[in-house]
Parts: sequence; structure tokens; C-alpha cells
Amino acid sequence: MIFDTFHFLASQTAIDSIKEIDPDKIALVQLADFSTLEMRTPQEQRDASIHMRVFSGDGEHSNELSEILRRLDRIGYRGNYSFLVFNDDYKQLFLHVVVIMQNAR
Repeated sequence: MIFDTFHFLASQTAIDSIKEIDPDKIALVQLADFSTLEMRTPQEQRDASIHMRVFSGDGEHSNELSEILRRLDRIGYRGNYSFLVFNDDYKQLFLHVVVIMQNAR
């Protein structure tokens, strides 16, 4: 399983449900936040998923992301993490500018 924090948060899945996941079944955790609090329709969720993901801590769900990471640690997940960030604003910038923006935080 690939655990994608964007889809987990966008679908408003209860954070408590993480305790039911077998950590050995998780191949990768993809970290992403987004800049809106909620999405009302599947179309809004799809659009945000491919256009408005931001780096963890840059969106509206920093506290929830921190709690997800703590819970994954508690269930024993020790695997890899990656950033999955699709953002039209970032695409307009040079790669080194995006990297500098994240390092400056």
C-alpha cells in the first residue's frame, strides 16, 4: 500500500483509523499538504490533487500531518517517505527557487 496523506486528509478519513493499518503492508508514505480546508466534490478533490498540493507545513493541515506521522510511528512504520507535490505555481518557477523556498523555512 502507498499511504498518500493528501488523499487521506482530503477524504476526511479519521486519523484514529491508522491504528488498524499493518505497517508491514505500507510500501511508501507520500507527504503532501494542500491549501484549502475542505473540498466539497470529487471534482474539487481531483483538481486539488493535481494542481494544488504543497509541501508539508505549507498548507492548511500541518497539525493533522504531524499527527499522522506520530501515529504511523506508533504503529511501527519505519519505511520510506517521499514528497508528492503537484502545484501549478511551483511549475512556473525554476527548480532551484522551489528548493530555496523550502530550505528557508
